[in-house]
Amino acid sequence: MGSLQQAIRAVENAALAQDNGEEGAHGRLLDAIDNLTSLASTPTDMVARIRRQAMPLAILRIVIEMGLLDALNETPDKAVTTEALGQKTEINELLILRLMRCIAGIGAVDEVGENTFAANQATRYVLQPGSTAALRFQHDIFYGMFNALVPYLQKHQTIHQFPEKSGEETVFQYAFGNTFFEYIKSNQAWKRNFDNFMSYRHSSTTWYETYPVEKELEIDNLKQDPQSVLLVDVAGGSGHDALTFRERFPGLPGRCILEDLPETLQRVDQIERPGIELVPYDFYTPQPIKGARVYFFRRILHDWSDDQCRKFLVNTVAAMDAGYSRILIEDRILPSSGVNLSTALADVNIMMVAAGIERTETQFRQLLHSVGLEVVKVWYSSGSVIEGVIEARRRGPSKHD
Repeated sequence: MGSLQQAIRAVENAALAQDNGEEGAHGRLLDAIDNLTSLASTPTDMVARIRRQAMPLAILRIVIEMGLLDALNETPDKAVTTEALGQKTEINELLILRLMRCIAGIGAVDEVGENTFAANQATRYVLQPGSTAALRFQHDIFYGMFNALVPYLQKHQTIHQFPEKSGEETVFQYAFGNTFFEYIKSNQAWKRNFDNFMSYRHSSTTWYETYPVEKELEIDNLKQDPQSVLLVDVAGGSGHDALTFRERFPGLPGRCILEDLPETLQRVDQIERPGIELVPYDFYTPQPIKGARVYFFRRILHDWSDDQCRKFLVNTVAAMDAGYSRILIEDRILPSSGVNLSTALADVNIMMVAAGIERTETQFRQLLHSVGLEVVKVWYSSGSVIEGVIEARRRGPSKHD
């Protein structure tokens, strides 16, 4: 970790790099700030900080639910008093003040004077459907699971990373009585929230900015047949990635297809997804779209163990044209050492929720090789989260020649 002075210089250098627009500087800056905070903190500071971590999310969650952020954002360029917020929402003014102080403390609003607050860029970001859904999930679902962790450990004496045997279960399954995906599937309100959550991007960089589409897809060699398929967004949820890809590259020939379970696709408005075809599909069944140029998996593999990934990946591999098709996987890609705290926490979280795992590049390569794929290249994102796009092709001759 180094000395405190070294940590300060690391923050200064990363800040300068970010100001100069250097690739990856923002992520380095956040890591350097975290390191500085750790070095500057006493053990008492550390324990106090951890003890308080749940409170900001809980307060932000109820402020959203009470409509206070919406009311504040109705006049985004104007400060609003707690008295005015109380009149708009019919909530006690003193209660508003006490809650808004906390929200200002985490930067979600600005405190601009006595009993006066204003919306800022963070306010508007929090109010986006994907962001709000992510906060609801973290507070209502994940914290509910965490509260069951101690009795779970008392029962099992361990955490089952990949439950397979009779009597084994994830922490989520213990807390909610069902696996994560079965629970979401059976609860329509949470299914809608989950679909919104999945549209939320953890990185400001899109996969087609990380992956050089026009160069790597060899656009001059794309099939020109109007029935050919350019992109299959496998388990693509609301289709946000497929749509923005089509909007970014309108001239590329070929169809763009969104695949997901019927109950997910029935909530997708076809009118709002021009140029995107909807195909109901369960990835544990044979892939119906053969020989597409790209089969895209965004943040899918991390939800599943290697054994489960193999079961559904082989279906897409069988549909690929070895001389033409590619699988593109956008996901977190952990370094072999020095994983930052947020990424390490994400790995343990997905283990407890769905028996999933955040993988290193080596682990991805081993998994993909086991289903008949070879990695062409790994493209790392310049965003603040350790993410990237893995390009893989099928080994062996094409089945569709």
